[in-house]
Amino acid sequence: MKREFKFGDKVVTLSVLDSGVDWTTTGQDVWPAADVLCHYMADCITNQIPPFGKNLSNLKALELGAGPGLCGLYLSNYCKLTVLSDGDDIVIKLLKKNVEDYKSPNVTVCEKLEWGDDL
Repeated sequence: MKREFKFGDKVVTLSVLDSGVDWTTTGQDVWPAADVLCHYMADCITNQIPPFGKNLSNLKALELGAGPGLCGLYLSNYCKLTVLSDGDDIVIKLLKKNVEDYKSPNVTVCEKLEWGDDL
């Protein structure tokens, strides 16, 4: 299933897994907090409010527990590098599909990362 999110002039369309899927993992859909955070970032960017209102083009972003990747993909429109990660194999497959479909040149890493792993 596809879900579309609009923040300012940016649209992020994501594949998510529907409720008939095994919900033992939490990263298969977009949590409401991710939508709220993206609206906050968009408002800060539009109105030049720190911390997101400054020039982000030289910054790098890391999203831990990215799920389908809404926040990281949105932020990839502005940052020089965006790294997306999650700890679940099913979610990583979904996340990699969304990264491929979104085609942001600023997402260069999408990997599985579990709490406690050495980097």
